[in-house]
Amino acid sequence: MNHLHVHLTNYLKLRRGLGFKLHSAEMSLRSFIRFAEAKRVRFVTTKLALQWATQPPNAKRMQSGSRLATVRRFAEYLGTVDPRTEVPSPKLLPYHIRRRRPQIGRGGASNRSFQSDQRPNFGDAIGSSGNNRHASE
Repeated sequence: MNHLHVHLTNYLKLRRGLGFKLHSAEMSLRSFIRFAEAKRVRFVTTKLALQWATQPPNAKRMQSGSRLATVRRFAEYLGTVDPRTEVPSPKLLPYHIRRRRPQIGRGGASNRSFQSDQRPNFGDAIGSSGNNRHASE
């Protein structure tokens, strides 16, 4: 068995022990190791990580960036046990997840119903201290 497989098993065990699930990361890293084996490479290099992360050639930049970030975290771990390991720079294939802003509070119909259903009626609380005509109704 290739030593990369052994290191991956140890890496996953360590990260899962810290509470990470890593389902998709495990699949990606196993794919990366198969790619490395096909190239007959025994340790992680920046060039190898970039070649793998940018496949297929028509992959979106965010997908390639995510794949490289997964290998980068693994390479950071590997660097502690194999000094030949190169950790790809975070500046290579940078990506940012851009989430849509929530629509609550933008004045749509759902906002109006939220306001009318949730608006507190402070008039009842103020009138309840003395003459409360609602209590007798």
